[in-house]
Amino acid sequence: MGRQKPRRRKTTAARILEEAKKDATAIKKEAELHAKDSVLKERAELEKEVRETRRELQNQERRLISKRRGNRQTGRLLDKLQNELAKRDQSLKSARKERRRKSG
Repeated sequence: MGRQKPRRRKTTAARILEEAKKDATAIKKEAELHAKDSVLKERAELEKEVRETRRELQNQERRLISKRRGNRQTGRLLDKLQNELAKRDQSLKSARKERRRKSG
C-alpha cells in the first residue's frame, strides 16, 4: 500500500501537468485570437481613414480645378474688358481730336 501513494502522486501530478498544458494552450489561443482581432480592427480603422483622406483630397482637387477654371474665365473676361476699355479710350481720343480740329 505504501507504493500506491507515490503512483497516485505521479498520476495526479501528471494529470495536473496535462491540465495546466491544456489551459496554457487555450490561453495562448485566446490571446492569439484577441491579437488577430485587434490587428483586423486596427487595419479596418486605418483603411477607413485612408478612404476618408482620399475622398477629402479628391474633393480638394475638384475645388482647385474649379477655381482654376473660374480664374481662367475671370482672366479672359478681364482681358476682354481691358480690350473694350482700350477701344473706348481710343475712340474718345479720336473724338476729342476731331472736336479740336473742328473747333480750332
